[in-house]
Amino acid sequence: NDEPEWGHGQPEKCRQLLDVLMPGASTHPLRQRYDKRRFFFSGTPYGDFDQVAAEASGNYLKQYKLLLNFGWNTMIPEDYEKLKDFVAGGGILFSGLPQFSTHIKRDFLKDMQDLSLWQNGDLAELCGVRISGKTTTPFKGVWNAAEREKFIEPELSRLPSDSPDEDGPCFLANTELAGAEPVAWDADSGLPVIVRHKFGRGEVYLVCAWAYPGHETLSGLVSAWTAKLAEEQRGVIYVEDPSREVFWNVWEENENTHKIMLLNTDWASPGTSKKITVHSPELEFITEI
Repeated sequence: NDEPEWGHGQPEKCRQLLDVLMPGASTHPLRQRYDKRRFFFSGTPYGDFDQVAAEASGNYLKQYKLLLNFGWNTMIPEDYEKLKDFVAGGGILFSGLPQFSTHIKRDFLKDMQDLSLWQNGDLAELCGVRISGKTTTPFKGVWNAAEREKFIEPELSRLPSDSPDEDGPCFLANTELAGAEPVAWDADSGLPVIVRHKFGRGEVYLVCAWAYPGHETLSGLVSAWTAKLAEEQRGVIYVEDPSREVFWNVWEENENTHKIMLLNTDWASPGTSKKITVHSPELEFITEI
């Protein structure tokens, strides 16, 4: 289909947010800065992660602490129930509003007027909000939160295809709180941009914008909160790497033994080394990779 809404748009740009978890790794065919793009290896500032199909079983999802639900999605009853069970069991879900769309075709992306939201926008059960369309308030990318100064906004390698405004305006959603609390708000209007809702033993973080999290205007906000949540949900054994150049993961060999595998992916010049800190419940030490 040659229509623009079937090309690489807002839903696909969500993949560029993976820069937070694997800085600079190639997200071809989306555009990236040539001096930041990595084709084979990249650092993993928050450890290893998986890309999981929506068709995965609910039991499979339970092995994870954090789910990022950002890209193209058609919400169906089976997936909604799986997400409910995941959060109720103690998981953290971070999602955009369009991920609750019931559209099966992409035609609505042409004007983004009707998201055809799950249960007509009544997301009170899982997300603690009711959405009744979009406001006339455009989000300009400037936001506030409690302890805003502590947030890290990762430098992304992403580039717009044509211009920073190619995705059109990013309107905020008309959001009625029904148990959720705003944790990030628009600096201009004070309207909620991200809300948090406790459900069972877990929590849901919802971006209350009438746009996909990959929208150019949302990238700074969503990447900052992705970094925050990924850091909070690291395992008890983790690596602190200020350079974001070291690939690392942790393998559990048995109940009492874990193996950390590390790789310095900065091959710009010979002999480079990166100083990291290894954390575990028993000890903490600094070494070079």
